[in-house]
Amino acid sequence: MSDSIEVSRSEAKPPLGKRILRIALTVVQYFFIALCILAVIIVIVGKKDANDGAITVFGHQMRTVLTGSMEKSEQTDVSGFEIKSIPRKAMVFIETVPEDPAEAKAWYDGLREGDVLTFRYVYSTSEVITHRIVDREAVEGGWIITLEGDNNTAEYGGDQQKINTTTDRAVATNYVIGKVVHVSPVFGWFISCVKEPLGMALIIILPCLLIIALEAVKIARVVGEEKRRRIGEVHKEKDDRIAELERQIAELSKGNSSEDKK
Repeated sequence: MSDSIEVSRSEAKPPLGKRILRIALTVVQYFFIALCILAVIIVIVGKKDANDGAITVFGHQMRTVLTGSMEKSEQTDVSGFEIKSIPRKAMVFIETVPEDPAEAKAWYDGLREGDVLTFRYVYSTSEVITHRIVDREAVEGGWIITLEGDNNTAEYGGDQQKINTTTDRAVATNYVIGKVVHVSPVFGWFISCVKEPLGMALIIILPCLLIIALEAVKIARVVGEEKRRRIGEVHKEKDDRIAELERQIAELSKGNSSEDKK
């Protein structure tokens, strides 16, 4: 009887592999749900840039880096900087320049070499670029900021850009949008997928399938546990019957032995 109870207890506890898989699936499920909720919040509270539709949420603009000019390069040591190299399609979160002139001046005064800025810059057309500060020169009323990409190879021209912060932004062609304070390759990948019809379908369908799969696993687990419980009860009932029969046989044998002695 004790053997059957021990077997029932051991079967009630899932194997380590199944428990790890269950935890991993749950983490993935909540990860997708969190991303979807975040995307909804961004759409609801975000304010779009009139020039190119970039979204600003709580004073931080969100943009996707489209080129590899800030990717890891042996030519640039970024180990001592807060913001490291930025891979292509990563999402950058930008602390925008304050609108108040006095606050903006203090903001520019707080910049340092190695900080990464996102700025609008004109060649033949207006472009939004994210590069690192390589030099700052103080001028009356502000700064001349020199910027360059980390991956300053021939593919990306190795060009530097200069921004004069004293120029009125209302008439400036080259101006700073803000400072990069965080980089998220994962969220950038998510947004890139959402922009594509197939990606949008996968983002919607995959979490649904994942939830269905997890629920199916939970149902199967409950059914399996109930089945094992019933089997354990049947075994216990059989063991009890056998024990009772053995007890009765022992009593009969004892009675017969007593009668023989008489």
